[in-house]
Amino acid sequence: MSKKVITLIAAFIAAAVACFMLYAGFAHNAMGEFCTNSGELDCNIDWYYAISLWVCWLIPVFGITFIILLGCKAVNTQK
Repeated sequence: MSKKVITLIAAFIAAAVACFMLYAGFAHNAMGEFCTNSGELDCNIDWYYAISLWVCWLIPVFGITFIILLGCKAVNTQK
């Protein structure tokens, strides 16, 4: 596997995990963390907070996945 393929795979996995965590946050928004007008029936979504949460999941998951995949590649090339 080339580094480009490893990067794309790690980016896809990281984006999927970040999307799932954001979905879980929206689905279980009991305290109104994602609402700019908490306490009201209609929720105006705080997109800055939502996107920052998505990025905060994307970056570490990408880094960990990338390192793991590079490690697997190094082990496979030594055989």
